[in-house]
Amino acid sequence: MRNYIKSEWYRVTHTPTIYVFTGILAGLALLFNLLLWFLDKVDPTFPYGTTAFSLSNLAWMMTMLFYVGMILVYLVFADDKKNGSLKNSIAFGISRIEVFMGKCVVSTLVSLISLAVILLVFLGSAVLLLEPGVEPRAVEITLQGVACVIPMAVASEVLGLALCSFCQKEVVAGIDWYVVMVAIPQICYILGLKFEPLAKIAAWMPHNYLGREVIANMSGWHCLWQTPEGVAKCLISGFIGLIVFLIFGLLVSKKQEV
Repeated sequence: MRNYIKSEWYRVTHTPTIYVFTGILAGLALLFNLLLWFLDKVDPTFPYGTTAFSLSNLAWMMTMLFYVGMILVYLVFADDKKNGSLKNSIAFGISRIEVFMGKCVVSTLVSLISLAVILLVFLGSAVLLLEPGVEPRAVEITLQGVACVIPMAVASEVLGLALCSFCQKEVVAGIDWYVVMVAIPQICYILGLKFEPLAKIAAWMPHNYLGREVIANMSGWHCLWQTPEGVAKCLISGFIGLIVFLIFGLLVSKKQEV
């Protein structure tokens, strides 16, 4: 499997896809902060030209990391069946399980590097260009939130890889991913308003607690990962999701068509 990981790493890092992907997101982050800085300079009464406001957009939408991970998986690995790389790998004696695990490793490494670059540009430009705002610890809290969400973000990538392997069409894989990551948690939350046991389960689903237990606005920041209990919820649910999706991926990879 080590050789397969090396070959996939070489393939991914020697194609422009990941660099264009990272560059576009980093550029949009920089452009957003430049826009806030410009509006603040033009209008001294503009209330949103602060680091706290800029970073609040990430803090209360940490689920964006899930979507970004799925998009990265699609861009980097979705064409394996079309270009024949999967068939060639299996023909050289690499098992389907090794292929899946190798993709998970490469996808995780690439996404973490891409995330680090984007965060460096986003947080760095916000600090350099903007005033602190209502939450002087905005950078620290945001980084803590990202660290707590990373296990589930990796789990969402593993799920994406598993579904891309299982489904014949990428569109179907994307729909299935959305159902698992977004639709089912929402349904459980709604039903939990009527059934108490289901409410307790829904409260541990990342899409639900990141949407309802994070407040980051002009009045102040109150994020669940600022407490030990909140950190534990993020990490435990994230690693449970990672284990479940990894097992699912290993099972479906055995039946993956080439």
